[in-house]
Amino acid sequence: MTEWLPFEEEEMGHGFEDALGLQLGAGLSESSHSISTLRKRKRARKSGSSPGKESSHSPSNPFQFNPEDIIHPRSADWAPAQAVADYLHDKLRKGFDKEVRNRLRAECPRPEIPDKVAETPDIDPSMLTFLKKFAKDPKKGIDRAWHSCQDKLLDLAGPLAKILEMALRAKESGEPIDPHTLAEWTQRAICLLGNANCAISSERRKSLLMRIDPTLTELATADAGSLADGRLFGNKFIKDVAKIRAKSGVRRSATGSSLALSAGGMLSSVSC
Repeated sequence: MTEWLPFEEEEMGHGFEDALGLQLGAGLSESSHSISTLRKRKRARKSGSSPGKESSHSPSNPFQFNPEDIIHPRSADWAPAQAVADYLHDKLRKGFDKEVRNRLRAECPRPEIPDKVAETPDIDPSMLTFLKKFAKDPKKGIDRAWHSCQDKLLDLAGPLAKILEMALRAKESGEPIDPHTLAEWTQRAICLLGNANCAISSERRKSLLMRIDPTLTELATADAGSLADGRLFGNKFIKDVAKIRAKSGVRRSATGSSLALSAGGMLSSVSC
């Protein structure tokens, strides 16, 4: 797998402060801020500064959107076009095996970003040493599971960076974005999102099944997808678990009865 670098700011040119319409709001949305503070921040943004902290954006960077800048969001329930809805319905709760994931990652690896922010965080060496003193292996158990989930989630950085870069190149050149290429990268991002979603759901199921019966955790990877109707398990899964529990209960009961009979026979022979 080869890594790639998003094209540098020098290639973009300058003066894209309002590019792509990404400045969707003004001010900060936190209700705890006073109106005067919001106005100060708004004025500071217009002047290119940020009160209280340094801006992480360079003046020439067109990507200035910050979710904290939304003051009065206005949203309503909406449904995408049928073709989009059908694709999301099919992919958002569908995982894929390691081979498929590796092919997708090879096609669009994560970009190289400063400070390794696009990499899945590894445990600090000092923390590893500390854990080993307590005979804890962080490469096993819950951290290993969550590391895997986080790794799958960060796979999205590849296609998302490609999409954002396409938008920037189109703005720079004045040429329209190729809709086919845009759709291809977006579909890949959706597939990777679905894979990460399935991995997280699997860990949630595993955590809950562990509390009921540790032997049931092997069932956690089965995702009912759209048949679950928005639930974590789905009716079929619950019924299957109930059947397994019932069978194991019968086996335990039969084993207990056999042990009791054997013990009774031994006692009878001793008393004779």
